[in-house]
Amino acid sequence: MGRICVFPNCSSKMTRWTPRSFHRLPLRNQDLLKLWLVALKIDVNTPVRTLRLADHRVCSDHFDRDDYCQSNRKRRPTPKHFFLKKTAVPRRQSFLLKRKILVI
Repeated sequence: MGRICVFPNCSSKMTRWTPRSFHRLPLRNQDLLKLWLVALKIDVNTPVRTLRLADHRVCSDHFDRDDYCQSNRKRRPTPKHFFLKKTAVPRRQSFLLKRKILVI
């Protein structure tokens, strides 16, 4: 069973061949976690243990390019690896979702 992005109205699935990356909730940073939960429309009073067990993921469609930083490994410069910044909060609707809304 594959994981599905927990962002509202997103149905992106986590598979081996998907070009998207999937990010876990920042469970160790309570302030940032609250911002994520508001963005994901999840009750902010949900216990961390419950969130940890659910292991929710958010796909890369809901982050801006500025939310990522590039790895600066010196041993292997390629392929380039991008990591989500510690301050990133999901906030974007994916392009496909916007497009569906406009077509309807």
